[in-house]
Amino acid sequence: MTQAFAFIITVEMQNNRTKIYTVSQVNSLIKEILENNLPSRLTVTGEITNWSIARSGHAYFDLKDENTLLTCVF
Repeated sequence: MTQAFAFIITVEMQNNRTKIYTVSQVNSLIKEILENNLPSRLTVTGEITNWSIARSGHAYFDLKDENTLLTCVF
């Protein structure tokens, strides 16, 4: 299965106890990382594959190059 993003989450130890994150905390951490490390606007080029339009009107597709792919919703 191909993933749009792969995240490696390291376990933080506090007083020899594993720190447990809520889903909201993980989403906040990922949001902060992306917002602080990516430009505010990106232009991406690649081949569009697996194009489909849902009844809702959303378009689903993969954008790929020779090394990887991004799963997208438009």
